[in-house]
Amino acid sequence: MFKAVLRVLGIGLWCFSANAHAYLYSENPDPCEDYALKSVNQYAIAKLLRCPVSGLRWNANEKGQVRWCNTARTEVILGETRARAETLLRCMGNPAPLNPDDLTKVSNTLGEEMNSAVMKDNIKRVMQLAAAGWSMQFQGNAGNDGLISFIAIANNAEKSARFFLEKLKMDPNSTSNGGPSNLYYVINRPRVNYQFLEYLLKHKADPNSTGESSSNLPLNMAVDKRDLRAAQLLLKYGADAKGSIRGCLDTPPLARAIKKNDAAMIQLLKKHGAKETDECMLLR
Repeated sequence: MFKAVLRVLGIGLWCFSANAHAYLYSENPDPCEDYALKSVNQYAIAKLLRCPVSGLRWNANEKGQVRWCNTARTEVILGETRARAETLLRCMGNPAPLNPDDLTKVSNTLGEEMNSAVMKDNIKRVMQLAAAGWSMQFQGNAGNDGLISFIAIANNAEKSARFFLEKLKMDPNSTSNGGPSNLYYVINRPRVNYQFLEYLLKHKADPNSTGESSSNLPLNMAVDKRDLRAAQLLLKYGADAKGSIRGCLDTPPLARAIKKNDAAMIQLLKKHGAKETDECMLLR
């Protein structure tokens, strides 16, 4: 009876083990496995936020949480999830009240709603979902659309990105399936947020990353757009002016600048070591 009730309610989840990965995108997960995964995720977020939590409800013992769940009443189980969520929101500074509906959503729903909140840069909603047991491993489209840190950065969701990078210690170099790097998307926007770009570079975003593509260097995008300010920032934080990090798979920045007759960009690249006699230049 208990499991049937929980399936109707749709308790959320989180994925720490390989076996749990399938639950992350299930619309009908096992209710106690679901509860346990969610509780372990809430504990992980509490540790990342350095919340002073203690007691039996806060632990990473997934199997133990499953065993407890199988002996507990529905209202008690929901109460535990709620208590952890309220604690996390207080630890975040009470950015928004708890949304009780979040406590009964499966992880796939929490993940999709998180993606939507990030696309709108709705930081209050982001924190609500994080508190409710959202999985940091969730990727949209059943695992093919990139981690949430990628979605935040690529869509210029600055408040959300700061939360993920600073509070949850997520990777600023996460990628999407086959796509270019985060920085490439940031620079490719019609209006570049230079403050955000420098923030990412300061927080270890790799200026020489091509993501999961074989080319598409962020510096090449800056040169193609004749964006001198973006190029200056990338070079300041270690971009290779020669564009040879991935070999000579793509036209190097200096060749692109020469083709565009961009005197300022040519001067900048040469100042940072690019030469017309570089190997990649001679292959063009």
